[in-house]
Amino acid sequence: MILPIVATGLFSMNMIQKQFSNRIEVDLANIHRLEAARIRDVLRTYKISATRLSRDPGLTDQITRVVDARRELTSPSPAENEAEFQSLTARLHSTPKNGITDGLDALNERPLQPLVDDLFKRSTSTGSPISDIRLVDAQYSVLGETDTYSWKPYDGNILPEAINNSRLRFGNAFRSAAGKELLPVIVPVRNDRYEIAGALIAEMDLGQVVNAVVEHEGFGETSEAHIAQPTATGDAEFITLMRFARNAAFNKVVPRSKNLPINWSLESTQRRVVKSPDYRSIPSFLAIQTLPETGWGLVVKIDENEALAPVFEIR
Repeated sequence: MILPIVATGLFSMNMIQKQFSNRIEVDLANIHRLEAARIRDVLRTYKISATRLSRDPGLTDQITRVVDARRELTSPSPAENEAEFQSLTARLHSTPKNGITDGLDALNERPLQPLVDDLFKRSTSTGSPISDIRLVDAQYSVLGETDTYSWKPYDGNILPEAINNSRLRFGNAFRSAAGKELLPVIVPVRNDRYEIAGALIAEMDLGQVVNAVVEHEGFGETSEAHIAQPTATGDAEFITLMRFARNAAFNKVVPRSKNLPINWSLESTQRRVVKSPDYRSIPSFLAIQTLPETGWGLVVKIDENEALAPVFEIR
């Protein structure tokens, strides 16, 4: 009599655990969807701030004049003789607008530095998340940048791709020498003929993304969310802190050869939930997906013991 009862009990418990696990996976996928939506909202504000700055009328006008002036000087026959060449050079060193000289020096090493300083001052006065900016022409020459601009891209092709394809791009997040955690946004800049004349690179404060992710810790004793980005070699570099590793951001890299959930998250175009050991080697439920806007891997997880605690108690 006891054996059938025990067998029935075990079968029932296994069915309950299976149904409970399925429910956890559904709930975790929904939570992941909400977390991804919150992060996309932050990224949208970054896009809006950078795009608005790139469309400033003063920027459009001055980059047109600088690019046109430099093109004129480097054309196959910029002058018939030395005297004309010197005259042309003198004019470009003080490019006129509507017949009135305004002091713009098209041949200066960084001719739009005053404009960049003015744009930055105006953006910070409006509470923009922009921390630093750099302005380049279509040949990637720097036209002006703020003093503490410091981004070095993992992907050397990202700037050419943004300019050549006229497409806004997010660069790799990084920590500056001053300890700021930043995310670059590359926005193509057009001249007054609506041609691509260069790009504005705005370094955004990553804190808004980090804060949105950290808030997930309030859902449980082991629940957390974190983000990793691909390195130049395809490894997973954490860009947010983790609940049980507070200094993980820009300090912890998981080689792709480890084949852990954080590595999978960089290659998961579709959201999925897996049962696997987490970064502490503790069995967990993990929802993972790659965010297409940035290539980040977003992970939302909870320890298996906490998630299945009601089932264990019944058992």
